[in-house]
Amino acid sequence: ICDHPNQVSISSRWIEGDYCKRIPIILTGNDFNRVYAPLVRDGRMDKFYWKPSREDLLSIIWQIFRDDGYSMADMSVLLDTFPNQSLDFYGALRSHVYDSQILEWVKTELILDEDADVHKEFGRRLMNSDTPLPQFSMPEASIDDLLKIGRLLVAEQEHVMSNKLSEEYMKRTECE
Repeated sequence: ICDHPNQVSISSRWIEGDYCKRIPIILTGNDFNRVYAPLVRDGRMDKFYWKPSREDLLSIIWQIFRDDGYSMADMSVLLDTFPNQSLDFYGALRSHVYDSQILEWVKTELILDEDADVHKEFGRRLMNSDTPLPQFSMPEASIDDLLKIGRLLVAEQEHVMSNKLSEEYMKRTECE
């Protein structure tokens, strides 16, 4: 609840005639470390942590992959294999399936010769072109393919954590 900063109570009583309407402020987010500290201290803010059930997680993951022909049983295998991953992991997993198609498009359509300025060609084709952007269809990927890609993503996460790459990145962003 937010109060007016210039209207304060004396003890438990308000100065006569000095009333203000209290306004609830609702924040949603993943990381409140950068929120103004007095707002998040105990007693000032009520925090509600969302802990989805297994059924909630299965439903959400299935929604991510629903147009790709996977079953709920396939999603159960994914969830059981990667139980402590965030929901973002499953979105990244789905996106990774398309990466080979996109890389092939870049190689065949944008890198026309070795002397070409690929960045300029890329920008021209994506931003200033009358030719429509390519449409990519979901590649054939079995549940085993998804598990393999998921393990690669987990290995990347472990590499970032073991080399403390995220800490280095955060140090640089705080200085800017």
